[in-house]
Amino acid sequence: MPSDGGRFEVTVSGKLAFSKLAEKRFPDYAEIQKALKGRSKAKPVSSDQ
Repeated sequence: MPSDGGRFEVTVSGKLAFSKLAEKRFPDYAEIQKALKGRSKAKPVSSDQ
């Protein structure tokens, strides 16, 4: 699908983790996971609930 040059940015706790504008591409899922690992102050949600 052609892009019109829009932004796609991922931020965690106010800090930029990924920017499509800067990278000129969309991230893959594993890349976002890696960028977010350890940055979030939220506690993981247990699947046992």
